[in-house]
Amino acid sequence: MDQAWLAVLLSAFSIFPLWLIEQILPYPFLIEEVFKLLLVSYVVLRVRGDRVLRLILLCGLIFGLSETILYLFNVFRNSNEWMIVARLALTVPMHTLTFYVLYLGVSRGRVMTMICFGLALGIHWLFNLLRF
Repeated sequence: MDQAWLAVLLSAFSIFPLWLIEQILPYPFLIEEVFKLLLVSYVVLRVRGDRVLRLILLCGLIFGLSETILYLFNVFRNSNEWMIVARLALTVPMHTLTFYVLYLGVSRGRVMTMICFGLALGIHWLFNLLRF
């Protein structure tokens, strides 16, 4: 299997086991950003050429969409249809942005990886303060 497709599949289906982990360790911003860092590192190391950035952005988009699908259960339970619109409009770009930030760090070395990891954690943590 092509390395790119594996990254896309991981970003699409990882949200379900991550959600289970978050039930035990209630720090979703930390758990998700660690996973993203590992996935971005994998992509940067394994995928060659000019398609790396496009693949990173695609993974962020798919990760955000799969998380929104997971939260559809809350929408149906709470009867709040606008919640799905807000999640699509805000959550998907946030995850894509943090994937990109992590990519910038990983592609520039260890020190920048740690700085960008902290930035991605901060973005996700602040976003979660909005209660989306």
